[in-house]
Order: sequence, then structure tokens, then C-alpha cells
Amino acid sequence: MRDSEYVERIRRHLGEYRESVLGVPAGTWGKVQKPYAHILPSDAYRLNVVEPIRESFWRTHAAKGWKCHALFHHLSSSQALAFNLFFPVYPRVLANFGTTRGVLQIDSDAVADLDFEVVLRHADGSEIDGTNIDVLITDGTGTRTIIEVKLTESRFGSARSDKDHLQKLTDVYRPLLEGRLPDRLLQPVPFFRDYQLFRQLAQIRQGSADRVLLLLPRARPELWRFANEWCANPDLGEFCDRVRVVALEDIATGLRSDARAGDHDMRPYEALVAKYLF
Repeated sequence: MRDSEYVERIRRHLGEYRESVLGVPAGTWGKVQKPYAHILPSDAYRLNVVEPIRESFWRTHAAKGWKCHALFHHLSSSQALAFNLFFPVYPRVLANFGTTRGVLQIDSDAVADLDFEVVLRHADGSEIDGTNIDVLITDGTGTRTIIEVKLTESRFGSARSDKDHLQKLTDVYRPLLEGRLPDRLLQPVPFFRDYQLFRQLAQIRQGSADRVLLLLPRARPELWRFANEWCANPDLGEFCDRVRVVALEDIATGLRSDARAGDHDMRPYEALVAKYLF
């Protein structure tokens, strides 16, 4: 199956989910607004959080101030996937969620505090670069697991080599990555081609055990292959063992298994699977 086939299939599945589970009409999108089966009406965006956690999530959302992306009403929203996947264990991945911790490479007995849409900061309190982290897990030693979530996006984000981005490369990213990556990767063409991925590496503090996880469906063969090959590039130097790919399917399976074994409420995990896996 090609990535385009996967995207077509999941959008069709999400359209059926909208009709059969949510019972709302299709939303519209585009310069010339037209309906799409996998999009909710914009004022029904709250339905993009699965029902078993919906009330609790939106109550917590209001308290925390997590900002929803402009396209959150798309059922294929990666931000909504991140919320649906990890909010059932928020604010901490419990010690008895051993299978899930194994997939995430978190020590089984370590504290594992979890948060969403975090902007990381330097020790002096200043922002690193303003990047919003999809999911952040911090253990008792302060080690960060930075999770970037993808579902139907065609690729990891690139950037234009314009004045603003060139200035940011000079002022922000070079100081963070110089000496840790070969200089050839810090040139505009390669850096902006894989801009989102290099931005993730820039969040890893020098001398720390921080790591980045790229979470995406294994069922997407092309993006899965690209991400794994990118992470295995020896040119990444010290980052080679700090960035890796994890499968949505493995996380979902681990969460369900751990919840069942620990006699937790299974409804959020069953709803997750019904929505995203087919």
C-alpha cells in the first residue's frame, strides 16, 4: 500500500466514523468551500475528542490553555490524535503501564509526567525557539521525551529559505546545533528541506539524555521508511541514538494491554482504536 492509499482509506474510514458514531454532517474546507467526509463542521470541533474522555479533556483543556490548531475540526488532525492517544493517561504514564513504557523507552519505575503543546525553555527561562511540542514526557531525572505526531501529513515540514528563516538559522539553530551536527547539514538547503526534524533535534539539551520520538502509523510505508532512514543517518552524529520512530499501532496496542491488565477503564482505548485503526 502506498501512502496515498493509506490517506485515502483513513479519510474514508473517518468519514464513516463521522456518520455512524458522531452523527453530524460533513464540514467544509478550501478556498471554495466544499464538504469533505472526514471533516467536522467547524463549530463541532469538540467532537474530535473521543466520547469517553471528551468532558474531562475539554475541562482540562480550559484550565491548561492548550491551543487547538486551526484545522482541529479535521478528523485527521494529528493534534487530535495526540490528545486522544495520550490524554487517557494524563498527567502521568503510570508505572504499571509497562508495555507502553517499553515502546516509549521509559524506565518502568521512573516518574513519567506527560503534557501537551509545551514550549521548551532554556535554564534561564527563555524559549528555545518557540516550537510547540506535541507531547512531552519528563521523568524524575528531568530527562525529556519529545514526541512529534503524524497521521496523514504528506511529510515532515520544510521551510522557505527566506530572510526570516535564514536569520533564525543563524541566530537560533546554529548556536544550538553547531558542533553537534556536521556543518553541511546546517546549510540552508538541507536544513530547510528537513526543517521540522532539525527543529526537534534542537530541543535536545547538550549533555542530557533527552530524546525525540517520531510517532506515525506503520501502515504508511513511505513516510515510515523515510523517517527510519532519516533517523539512521550516521551524519546525525550524537543524535543517532536520540531520535527514533515509533508506531501508532504499537502505542495503541500497548495502552490497551496495560489498561486491561491494570483493570483500568477500557472505553477510551477502544474508542481510540475504533476511530484511528482499521
